[in-house]
Amino acid sequence: MRWLAILVAALGILGCGGDEPGANEHDPLHGPTEQPVSCEELRCGELDCTTDGELARCLCPPGSFGADCHPCEEGTQDWDDDGVCAPDCLTAALACGMGWCDDISGTARCSCPEGNEGEACERCTIGYQDHDGDGLCTLSCALAEIECAHGACDDATGSTLCACEPDWAGERCDMCAQGLQDYDFDEVCLPDCRTAALECGRGECVDASGVARCACFAGWEGENCDRCKEGLQDEDGDGICEPLRE
Repeated sequence: MRWLAILVAALGILGCGGDEPGANEHDPLHGPTEQPVSCEELRCGELDCTTDGELARCLCPPGSFGADCHPCEEGTQDWDDDGVCAPDCLTAALACGMGWCDDISGTARCSCPEGNEGEACERCTIGYQDHDGDGLCTLSCALAEIECAHGACDDATGSTLCACEPDWAGERCDMCAQGLQDYDFDEVCLPDCRTAALECGRGECVDASGVARCACFAGWEGENCDRCKEGLQDEDGDGICEPLRE
């Protein structure tokens, strides 16, 4: 920047650091990277040096301020190099809501996160929403374009997500809800064996076909595997179906 170049040249003439080894290095945008603690370290050259508490600083000529004699008073800045020292972010103390203050343009103003806009980041950009009222605008269903296999997009809670149809679950509503299954991939969720809780007598529940049913042990039949097949009997009640006695 123009003022920085002039200041550096002036301090070089005065012997204020320049290219000497150990000169106090500083960031041209944010001042010294580390405040020196001694006048010897600060190297003010022909300028007088003083200590302020535990820190050292050069006694700057009129029109310059700070440890490195920059042209704006503390709390002001001239980042746009127009010769006007305007309040910096600390002095401006802007209320930016979900955003943050930025003065690099020469004027302290609020910078907003994606989705928020306004002088104080107080409103949502078109296509964003803040239905939970936390001040942070996130994508609305209209802009999110979420694909929900068995459901629809819902942003009423402030978060954009899929609201699933009955019996369906998962982030994209593409899985059966707990206790249900679609093992035959017909897009219909039915109770699994645990949920169906079938009484299978002399058999066990199977649901690999997509429908929970009783699979009977050898010799048994019926919806609940509770009778012997034709021509067999279990008259002694030992659970084994044997040929009928003559």
